Amino acid sequence: MNIIKKLISLVKGSFREMGENVVDANSTTIFAQEIEDAKTKIKAARKDLTEIMAKEMQAERKIAELAQKLDERKLQITAALEKGEDSLAEEVAQAASVIDSELAETQKAKNTYTQHIAKLKSMIEKGNADIEEFERQVSLVKTTENVQKATKAIATNYQSADGTLFDAKETLERIKQKQQDFDDEYLASQRLDEEMSDKGLDERLAEKGISDAKGGNKFLEDAKKEIASRS
Repeated sequence: MNIIKKLISLVKGSFREMGENVVDANSTTIFAQEIEDAKTKIKAARKDLTEIMAKEMQAERKIAELAQKLDERKLQITAALEKGEDSLAEEVAQAASVIDSELAETQKAKNTYTQHIAKLKSMIEKGNADIEEFERQVSLVKTTENVQKATKAIATNYQSADGTLFDAKETLERIKQKQQDFDDEYLASQRLDEEMSDKGLDERLAEKGISDAKGGNKFLEDAKKEIASRS
């Protein structure tokens, strides 16, 4: 029954490896591949299982045939004894004994097949259930990984965008400052021109509330006073 041991070893080994890797989120790809490997092994196990089931069916047919032959030999023994053919009856009994031994061995083999078939069916059913559960888990792991990657990408893009916006803000401030510098320099140039001209003086006097008329009257009075002091 080496084939039985081989099947059990393959199925158990496959799911042991899967169980060890399911806890490692970084092994998602390996884990998914192991699930596919397990599916392949279970498929092979099912094929081998059908072969064992076929042998069980063959054993059942052989048991039925041997049982029928044994019954026939028993009837022949009885018939021979009834006719006083003791020697013939003994010969038939020996043949019946051989059939009975073969029947017992075949029944034993059939029982073994039945036991292993039940065990393998249970393992394959559990294996299929485990695969479904592992596929669900690997789907969740992949979903989590995708969410984490998306979150990381969003955070990275945000940081990049934030940095870009900060640079843009600095650029805008520099532009505004240059514009302000230009305006201030232009106004300063105008003021300098005005200060260096009479017009600038008059405007500055006007800003202080000193009109041209007042200024002119003062000088006229001073001139009159100076002429009067000479006479």
